[in-house]
Amino acid sequence: MTKKRLRKIEMKKMDRECWDLDMSFIDWLEPRLKQYVKRGGKIVDLTYHKITVDGIERDQLYWINEMLTLCDLIHYEERQNSFDNDNLATCSGGRDLPLSS
Repeated sequence: MTKKRLRKIEMKKMDRECWDLDMSFIDWLEPRLKQYVKRGGKIVDLTYHKITVDGIERDQLYWINEMLTLCDLIHYEERQNSFDNDNLATCSGGRDLPLSS
C-alpha cells in the first residue's frame, strides 16, 4: 500500500473520531471494560470495594456492569437512528431528503 493510500485511510478514521466523539469513546470503552472484568476479575476482587453514586452504594463489578449496559443501550439507539434515517431516505417517494448526520 502506498503512503498516500495509508494517509487517506488514517484521515478517514480521524474524521470519524473527531465528528463522532461520543460513539468513538463508547467503542473504545466497552471492550476495555469487558476485558477488565474478564481478566482483572481473576486478579482483583471486583466485589471488595464499594462505590457510592447518587447515594447508591454498590460494588465495583455492579457499576462496571451498569456502564456496559449503558454502552449496549447507546449502541442500540445508534442503530435505531441509523435505521430510521435509512428508511426516511428510501420512503421519501423518490424525493431526495437531507439526512441528519
